[in-house]
Amino acid sequence: MSTTDDPNSVLLAVQACDPGDPALPRTHADAQRLLSAYLKTRAPADMLALVELCGSGPKPWTYELTPLSIDALAWCSEGTDRNTFVRLERAFRCSVLAVIDPDGHRHAAPLASDGKRGGIVEAEKGWTETVARKLGRGVNVIKEMGALALRRAEVTDAAADPYWPLVGAPRPAF
Repeated sequence: MSTTDDPNSVLLAVQACDPGDPALPRTHADAQRLLSAYLKTRAPADMLALVELCGSGPKPWTYELTPLSIDALAWCSEGTDRNTFVRLERAFRCSVLAVIDPDGHRHAAPLASDGKRGGIVEAEKGWTETVARKLGRGVNVIKEMGALALRRAEVTDAAADPYWPLVGAPRPAF
C-alpha cells in the first residue's frame, strides 16, 4: 500500500473534500500540497501535517473509522448502486462510530441492537442525522467518510494511491 494506514485498524480522518472542514486553512501557501497528499494517502502523518497548518486557530473535527467487516460491506452494497447515498450512509453507520470535536470531546454513536443484520456493528439510523445536522457537519461528511470506509474495505494491498478518488464523495475544493 502507498500509505501508512493499516486497513485492519481504526483510522482517524478529517473532512477534506468539498467543502471540507472550515478549520483547514486552504489559503495557506502549503495547503494545496498537503491537502493533495492527504487525499491520496489518508496517512496519519499527512493528516497531522494538515492539522498543524491550523496553528492556534480552530481545529478540524476528527472521525474514527473502524474497518468494515465482510458482512457490513455486503449490507452496504445490498440493493444499492455504487454511487448512491444509501450505500455511503450505511457505510458511515457501520464504520464511523465516533467523532471527536475540535475541543477533543468524543461523541460516540448509539449502537443499533435490533439484531436484524447478524453480528454487524452499526450505529442507530439517527446517527447520520446527528452528525450532519445536530453537530453541524453537513451531508458531505457522510458521503466522504462513507466512501472512505468502503474504499478501505475494497482496496487491495497492491493498489497505488488507494484512497483517491473516492467514488461517491464530493471532489476537493482547493
